[in-house]
Amino acid sequence: MKAVEKEMLIGDRKIPTLTLLKRTWKYIKPELPSFIIAFIFLVIYAVSSVIFPLFIATVTETLQSPSPILNIIIGLAIGYLGLSIISQFFRYIQSIILQKAGQKIIYRLRMDVFEHIENLSQNQFNEMAVGSLVTRVANYTMNMSDLFTNVLVNIMSDILTVIAVYSIMFFISWKLSLILTISVTLVFIVSFVFRKIVTHFFKKERAYISDLNAFLNENLSGMKITQIFNQEKRKEEEFLVKNKNLRNAKYAVTLCFGVYRPLVNFIYYSSIAIIFIFGIYYLRGPEVVAFYLLLSKFFNPIQELADKLNHIQRALTSSERLFNLLDVKPEVVDAPDAIEIDSFKGDIEFKNVWFA
Repeated sequence: MKAVEKEMLIGDRKIPTLTLLKRTWKYIKPELPSFIIAFIFLVIYAVSSVIFPLFIATVTETLQSPSPILNIIIGLAIGYLGLSIISQFFRYIQSIILQKAGQKIIYRLRMDVFEHIENLSQNQFNEMAVGSLVTRVANYTMNMSDLFTNVLVNIMSDILTVIAVYSIMFFISWKLSLILTISVTLVFIVSFVFRKIVTHFFKKERAYISDLNAFLNENLSGMKITQIFNQEKRKEEEFLVKNKNLRNAKYAVTLCFGVYRPLVNFIYYSSIAIIFIFGIYYLRGPEVVAFYLLLSKFFNPIQELADKLNHIQRALTSSERLFNLLDVKPEVVDAPDAIEIDSFKGDIEFKNVWFA
């Protein structure tokens, strides 16, 4: 845990999640109207996407009739195509709105961080690794940008999709929906345990990344000194340790996802088996098709929600690092009655100066 200790030496501290959200709200609030409009479009997209299985079930039922009516099938196909176009159009507009809003948020945050760094004293720069500062201004703000422009909207979309799909499934067969609740409960329990485990490893990964970036920045910029004093071997050994720590942390995160995803898939396929077993008692033929298609739309968002936890944790860790940096008070500040000087008039004289 040397990387974590190094982070603590430059003033990092644990910030509660609620405090992080309150401080982030300062940057989100100006773009709130854009998020509201995007959310409305998102609701339309989520509702339209779950109607598609009903179209397919209706077509299946029509084809099973003794004399299928071609005009009805063609009408349903045209309706399916039209709904797809409308759904994707709203998705496109919503994505554009969120991208613009997210970039504005990150622009203001990045400017605040950079201006704050400019106000720090020379002595503070001696205590803080330049690589860590570069990582915070560049990488950590990028992680938060991904949160606002991609992760949040996908999480809202997944939640709305899960609610809409389960409502339709409950309407088709409330008995079979209640049976499938067992599978859903298992997925949430597995996801909760997974989040607890992966959060621990992910924090270590972010600490090791910051430590490695700081090491690279300091040693690459000072490579001449390393070569002059013939310290290449020692620095190589230090880099090997830091690189190994980061690799092991990434392996741990990958292992968590490697266990989690197959486990959720197993629950999903078990739910499909339940549909086919109990469907003969509670459903008609077309409803089995609709239930099967709805189930895939139900489990995919749940699995993606857990995957998004990785991005959320990354953004929370990044925001914690950024706000820790913003909390560092400059050691040299202007006096309360300092006078702002825009320009100078006169001469600068270099006199009675000598070197020995």
